[in-house]
Amino acid sequence: MQVRLITEQRPPRQREAEAAPAGWNTLLDGTSNTNLVAVSCFGEAKPQAVCHALQLDKSTLSRDGERMRAQGWLVTRPGEDGRTSLLRLTSNGRQVLRNAIPAWQQAQHQATALLARERLRR
Repeated sequence: MQVRLITEQRPPRQREAEAAPAGWNTLLDGTSNTNLVAVSCFGEAKPQAVCHALQLDKSTLSRDGERMRAQGWLVTRPGEDGRTSLLRLTSNGRQVLRNAIPAWQQAQHQATALLARERLRR
């Protein structure tokens, strides 16, 4: 996903500084933030669907999902057949996303400017 690639090219400390005012836990990396957005887009999703959409390894989503559950941003419930699970954002998770939008937009503008400067150098 282009969004993920652009936001994760910035240094981790820069991402953390931009994310802190929005309420993101700075222990979560860009992938975790992207996971939260993806689950929000799905509404309710099987972990496999999120992994497929974001081209993530199952273990990455599992690890990040645990962190998001610990923050109260994500819940898991059993799927229809009992063998699968479904991920869904909590109201707290949705609020974190709403609060993060201005910081995300600013980060996108900065990343776009950085990429444009890089293109001009070539």
